[in-house]
Amino acid sequence: MPKRQQKEWLSQDTLNLLEERRQYKTKMKQNASTAKHIYLCRAVKRSAKEDKEHLIRSVCKEVQDARMQNKTKVVYESADDHM
Repeated sequence: MPKRQQKEWLSQDTLNLLEERRQYKTKMKQNASTAKHIYLCRAVKRSAKEDKEHLIRSVCKEVQDARMQNKTKVVYESADDHM
């Protein structure tokens, strides 16, 4: 099955966690322990949430700076790109 295209805002750390979770999931079928898998799932969600918030904050800062400089074209383009 082909891999999905990754979101542009995911950091390399999050992608590494995803790969580790994938590898552990295949090992888990042989093992009865699911504690580490649960930990990895939560770590991936937490990391992705932080990455997305970082993206949103950077876009908001960019829009605020453009707004202060009266660059309305940049403001609307940024809003369109990320909505």
